[in-house]
Amino acid sequence: MLSGRSCPDLAIRVLELAAQRLREDFPRVHVYPFVLVETFGEPTLYCGTGHQAANRQELGRTAG
Repeated sequence: MLSGRSCPDLAIRVLELAAQRLREDFPRVHVYPFVLVETFGEPTLYCGTGHQAANRQELGRTAG
């Protein structure tokens, strides 16, 4: 991202593009489609605003 440039909904767009690519690529390598996509973020650095805006659901925190 260039300094001084604005890109509305960038986080949502990146998540959607990644999910779309996964839908296309995963069945090529594996025989079955994926069911769930899991993402991780450091809670002290990341508040999950992009995930919330994209209507992603938080299932909980990991222990590790």
